[in-house]
Amino acid sequence: MGRRGRVVTVWVNPVCSGSAAAGPGISEPLVTAGPTELISGLYIVGGPLRLWSEARCMPRPGESGAGTVTVRDPSNGSIVASQTVTRGHLATIPLAPGTYTIQGTFGNATINGQPGEPFPTTVEIQAEKTVRQDVFLNVP
Repeated sequence: MGRRGRVVTVWVNPVCSGSAAAGPGISEPLVTAGPTELISGLYIVGGPLRLWSEARCMPRPGESGAGTVTVRDPSNGSIVASQTVTRGHLATIPLAPGTYTIQGTFGNATINGQPGEPFPTTVEIQAEKTVRQDVFLNVP
């Protein structure tokens, strides 16, 4: 007497890994035609390894945090503009064409109990161009 085989199909989602905190998911600076302005968010990136399972192992973009984006004149350090944003929103700051330094102050963000200090980023604003350059706080 013969045995009949049984076919079993198993679908397995891959296990993916990445940082617990992700950035916006775009290459920066992102320069597009538009008003002469800077668009900037505050992103905490890095952190402990995170595992997830889904059909495609694409990390989801992070959400901009709350805090203040500050724009400075790099030649003398004076503040040109600043804007406070809430979680999930971006600062939109009209600027004259030129080179600026941007920095952020993150609301309630600490690393090992100390306030996080992101490094300043230099950005060039061209006439009739909108520049997206976010501020990043890297956490171990």
